[in-house]
Amino acid sequence: MGCRIIKGYDERGDDFACFYDSVTDVVFGTKMLNLEEAEDFQKWVKEQFKKDLRELSHQDFVRYLNEFRTENGK
Repeated sequence: MGCRIIKGYDERGDDFACFYDSVTDVVFGTKMLNLEEAEDFQKWVKEQFKKDLRELSHQDFVRYLNEFRTENGK
């Protein structure tokens, strides 16, 4: 159990990913561009800040995601 990544497709058929807390059955955070970005972001937060994504406020999630995307040229 824990933080999982769900891959899906939007109405145009483009893929995306989102985070899911399997303990509380809640989808959280921001829609990610794809599975690879979600996996890389989750790993980056754990390495940089020693945090599980489920611990972040929505504001921190968005701030970290912006930092991650800036560092990775996205």
